Amino acid sequence: MTYDHGDGRCSLTGGVVYRGTRVPEIAGAYLYGDFCTGEVWAVSADRPESPVRIASSVPNLASIAVDAAGEVYLLAFGQPLRQIVSP
Repeated sequence: MTYDHGDGRCSLTGGVVYRGTRVPEIAGAYLYGDFCTGEVWAVSADRPESPVRIASSVPNLASIAVDAAGEVYLLAFGQPLRQIVSP
């Protein structure tokens, strides 16, 4: 996997592998985001060249965390805690 710092992208916020059940379409994918743009992506190990953007409005993303059930939460400075859910 490579990461382009163009288009206002500045810093990756490292993530987690999704092991939850609420969003089956990203099962097993690595989730990561960009601190400046607020974009969050899911990338699977078998298609590292094709990340899928799953969110686009989480600027100042500081952390990505997982609960006991494997569900993912996004923490951004100055914003409420957000959970990843199916569209």
